[in-house]
Amino acid sequence: VGAVYVGVITILYNVLAVITLSRTSSIKGLSVQSWDILIKIVKNPLIIALVSAFIYKALGLPLPPAPIAKTGELMANIALPLALICAGATLDVKSMLGLSGVSMQASIGRIVIAPLLAVGVGVAFALEPLQFGVLFLMVSSPAAAASYVMAKAMGGNDVLAANILGFTTVFGMIGMAVGMAWLRGLGWV
Repeated sequence: VGAVYVGVITILYNVLAVITLSRTSSIKGLSVQSWDILIKIVKNPLIIALVSAFIYKALGLPLPPAPIAKTGELMANIALPLALICAGATLDVKSMLGLSGVSMQASIGRIVIAPLLAVGVGVAFALEPLQFGVLFLMVSSPAAAASYVMAKAMGGNDVLAANILGFTTVFGMIGMAVGMAWLRGLGWV
């Protein structure tokens, strides 16, 4: 149930991230800036991977041979811990825990505000318990580890991305557990 949601949202978030992280220059005209951003979107590795996966699945092609699948599985298993280690080395705890800081505001938005909005949407659309639970978990999950890598690669604020990643990874789990218990208590999931 969550696979299509994650794929579509990941593409959307990456397109928005490329637009946000793209440097704009007053020297370039609007059409040149737009073209540069479009090229960056088309060359984004996550977008390429997701679109390729959708096409591969739509064509009904067989699974790759076992050695290739096993190699991909091993790489997937190490990607998140490695990204978290790299982001952890970049953390700025003082700015992360400052209540007026951007990282705290973004993290609270991710851990508290977005899940509350998702609950409102779930209630408004009278979602089935499974879909309601998937929506809540997807929205309240920690920030993507790839956000740090992307910010670093595109010359964005990698410290801010690391702070948001670290904070939401630690406190997002608590928010998810409390939220799911609350939703289960209300009989919505």
